[in-house]
Amino acid sequence: MSIGTVTFTPRGADSWADPWGEYAALRTHDPVHHVVPPEHPERDYYVLSRHADILAAAVDTQTFSSAQGLTTAYGEIEAIGLAEPPLVMQDPPAHTAFRKLVARGFTPRQVADLEPDVRAFVRERLPALADGGDVVETLFKPLPSMMLAYFAALVERRRREPLDDPGPDTVAHLVAAGRADDQDGLVAVLGYVFTMVTGGNDTTTGLLGGAVQLLAADPAQRARLTSGEVPVEVALEELLRLTSPVQGLARTTTRDVELHGVEVPAGRKVLLLYAAGNRDPERYGPDADSLDVGRRPSQILTFSQGSHHCLGAAAARLQGRVALEELLAAYPDFEVDPAGVRWAPGPYVRRPAAVPFVGRP
Repeated sequence: MSIGTVTFTPRGADSWADPWGEYAALRTHDPVHHVVPPEHPERDYYVLSRHADILAAAVDTQTFSSAQGLTTAYGEIEAIGLAEPPLVMQDPPAHTAFRKLVARGFTPRQVADLEPDVRAFVRERLPALADGGDVVETLFKPLPSMMLAYFAALVERRRREPLDDPGPDTVAHLVAAGRADDQDGLVAVLGYVFTMVTGGNDTTTGLLGGAVQLLAADPAQRARLTSGEVPVEVALEELLRLTSPVQGLARTTTRDVELHGVEVPAGRKVLLLYAAGNRDPERYGPDADSLDVGRRPSQILTFSQGSHHCLGAAAARLQGRVALEELLAAYPDFEVDPAGVRWAPGPYVRRPAAVPFVGRP
């Protein structure tokens, strides 16, 4: 799909291997790219690719609304058919009230309590990679899912045994607030939990699956981690920036907007291309496409920004950090076969479905 000489192509599966050249062309030549599908021109949408524009749109929920869904498809909310849209498809003030209930349980301090379980989970699976195998299937994919059974059981337990003082227990706060008292409320709570777990699955798998490829391709940068020169916790922001597992999500304009001389009418979908913004040289310098584990990038768009900043960010960072710390400790000279990497389908999340891995203690 193109206007003039610049093209934006919704990707999926192995076309995810290298979208970066297209993103650079969009940033440079057409930062408010208008996509008009030839067979359905009424389904047109716009693509923002510069960091400053994406950041401004992400925090302006009055102009760029999430209430009509997060994909470029129109009629998304109606297609879902839920009595109450999920949290990620709500705008303030409704979004604010629900978010306040859940945010207190997903601070870095609260999530840190899960670290021993995460570390044990990783260590248990690492020996299986000593002679080679698919690191996604063995470790990265099941890692976030370990939380699903925990949350499902916790919802039911908090309904049976409510806490006098919920403290930081997010699910207890939702139950205590009556969010699980009826069928619709229970669906909302479970929908929230499902969103957290599946979103974390995509982000963690995309981060780690991309990170091992980046580190295998750049031994000098990997050596800065294995030597202790740069802590994995510091490098994680750079790896999140370059992998950008959620490549982009859409908003809907509530009024006419003009950007870079392009008029975006009210009611049109606008794709915030986070991954393109995360590699914008205007924000991260002329080497923005290169891995620098000590860069310490600020305001990355990987988890969006503003009121819709991902609540699962702390959990994803914890899992990513622990998995890389343990993996590098066990296999400091691991290898990845780029030719064997397969990418998962879907036009919004870039995550490998398989990464051939050989551990070398």
